[in-house]
Amino acid sequence: MGAYMSKPKTEKISDDGANQWISYSSCSMQGWRMHQEDAHNCIPNFDASRGISFFAVYDGHGGSEVARYCAEYMPDFLMKLPSYNKLDMKETLKQLFLDFDATLVTPETRTVLSKMSETDKADSSSEKESPAQVHYVSS
Repeated sequence: MGAYMSKPKTEKISDDGANQWISYSSCSMQGWRMHQEDAHNCIPNFDASRGISFFAVYDGHGGSEVARYCAEYMPDFLMKLPSYNKLDMKETLKQLFLDFDATLVTPETRTVLSKMSETDKADSSSEKESPAQVHYVSS
């Protein structure tokens, strides 16, 4: 069977919300994989004073812990970029992906990822809901 189940897990986790600028909805399904590997952000009031929302999907091909790490840390990382404060979104997105990607191999981040991976293994062996199923939604 490997990394796949004999039948898909079709339970869906849905969320929706709105603010004065935007309405959104998200839905996640584990499918055939043994564990949910993806994570996402739905932050409609990311930078409310400027009317900026933040939505992202993180594919778990690098491991569910990497997807969860991105969901947890990328929004704050983005907010701290100098180009973000200048509202240069083209440069901000470029720097976000290049600079954030570079942090994934630092010893500090590798330690955090290792702990997240250990949590995944412990939760999966006790059949609790995997932290990878947590969807990072903020208002």
